Amino acid sequence: VPPTISQFSQPGDLRVGGGALAQLPDVLKRLGLCRPLVVTDRFLLDTGPARRVMTILEAQGMTPRLFHETVPDPTTDSLKAAVAAAGEHGCDAVI
Repeated sequence: VPPTISQFSQPGDLRVGGGALAQLPDVLKRLGLCRPLVVTDRFLLDTGPARRVMTILEAQGMTPRLFHETVPDPTTDSLKAAVAAAGEHGCDAVI
């Protein structure tokens, strides 16, 4: 049986530091993306950073969807809900 080959590609744009989050909408727009799935956990939702990301994206006319049901060391089964959420929303990016 031949081995299964997987390929993963991502844009080569990494921004780190104060003010980087505010640039997120511009990066997405440049890539032609506007319906991201924002993946986080309950802690980042409850403490505010996840809502801040959503607010920044929505203020720029984007339509993000929040998924906050992540777990440490996720298994394939635990990812099914995230994949379903992305599909239901028609997401074109994952943050």
